[in-house]
Amino acid sequence: MDKVTAIKQSERFQDFSTGIIDNVMRAQSDNIRAMFISHSKEAADTIVSGLRSKDFGVRYGTSKEILDRAGFRPADVVEHRVKHENELKIVHIRGDAEKHVTIDTDYEEAL
Repeated sequence: MDKVTAIKQSERFQDFSTGIIDNVMRAQSDNIRAMFISHSKEAADTIVSGLRSKDFGVRYGTSKEILDRAGFRPADVVEHRVKHENELKIVHIRGDAEKHVTIDTDYEEAL
């Protein structure tokens, strides 16, 4: 029993065990990912079909979901303003933020 305990506590056994667990988890993740991929067209069709609902709330939610997934969330729209007059001022404006981040710096031309 002492030898088995010593083996189980060894670094080589720990690395071996971790490797096996990682491989099993990776294989399961690949199987799950493949299952989702095989049903993704049906899932997308289901989301899009909500656009034809008679319920305005369902149509609105579906529209918002589709726009969000297409990358048109308000938080994704960023405006950059840059002004050059011997100074550099960068203003970062996020569509969902009330406060704007401003970075001011002065610079001189190098000769």
